[in-house]
Amino acid sequence: MTPSNVAPMIPALQQTAENLLNRLQTSHDDEQQLWNMHEICTEFTLDVATKQIIGMTVEEDQLSVFRQALSDWIGLLFAGADTEKGWNAREFMVRKIEARIDELKENDGSALAAMVFSRDDDDDDDDADDESNTKKNKNSRRLSKDQIIENTLLLILAGSETSAGTLTLCMLLLGLKPEKYTKLVQEQESVLKQYGNALSNEALESGMPYADAVVREALRIRPIVGGSMRGTKKTVVIDGKQIPAGWNVAYDRYLTHLLDPITYQPDESNMDVKKGFQPERWLDESTKPSEFIPFGIGPRYCLGADLAMAEMKVFLATVARRLPSLQLTNPSSEDIVWKEKCIIPVPKDGVIVDASKVREPQTVA
Repeated sequence: MTPSNVAPMIPALQQTAENLLNRLQTSHDDEQQLWNMHEICTEFTLDVATKQIIGMTVEEDQLSVFRQALSDWIGLLFAGADTEKGWNAREFMVRKIEARIDELKENDGSALAAMVFSRDDDDDDDDADDESNTKKNKNSRRLSKDQIIENTLLLILAGSETSAGTLTLCMLLLGLKPEKYTKLVQEQESVLKQYGNALSNEALESGMPYADAVVREALRIRPIVGGSMRGTKKTVVIDGKQIPAGWNVAYDRYLTHLLDPITYQPDESNMDVKKGFQPERWLDESTKPSEFIPFGIGPRYCLGADLAMAEMKVFLATVARRLPSLQLTNPSSEDIVWKEKCIIPVPKDGVIVDASKVREPQTVA
């Protein structure tokens, strides 16, 4: 998705975030509201993914079912997972996608519909003979139904779980350093004055440099686990080690960010969730990281990167407008227990926030 594709989605992203926080606020009658930010972020990103990718609205009573299915399916990526539960979850997701494909009558703007209704430049010509059309179909670049389903599953995974994990981490990092969250709140006060209630592409790109820096810093400190594979076109020598042509090689995102010469610290504190979290480094060319590959690099750069950045900034903006302060129930970085078997490392408790001081919802113009 290109920036021009993402820009028209921003009002819907904001409305989704607003609706979620509104429902959370009204569902708590007690004085103290405790929000599990990982659950909230997952619900937000999954809602965005199902709407923008599948073109389907998941009813509120089905959201928890979808969340659990996604979690069980992701478990298949890691050793020791409950394979039966994981495959059952995958089949559940496949059935939902197949049902949506059967419902589609025209291109509704979703990624799924775009794949279903894609056409080759030289589609069947009614005036051409059968032999010519058969030859064209053999060379078709259209996706089969199985390919569409597999691509949709991948897009849901990339469009929900990764963004949810990064947003959860943002909440943790900002909660551990309240002065950083205050800057985020102050930035939104300026955005409201300059652009009004409704977020726009201009507001996100020109009026929210600190929100952008917060997201990038979270992605720098805790990128997606692991790396990606590449192949050597020619024999190369790296650090005195020869890698022959044609060999498979892998790069690691975390190590790449750790060893960035601009940010590197001998004690590796540049990657610490408290000491290393410095969004301000992104606002100055002299301190901006030079090695940053959370979305990959080269021809396999993440196609959903622009949508991911937009939805994360929209969510942070919405939270900053509603919560004047971010108070963690466990404000210490020393005793964080990290969740195992997840794509983006997040605390096991999900980051619990005291939302007792949540503001009344604002009307989106």
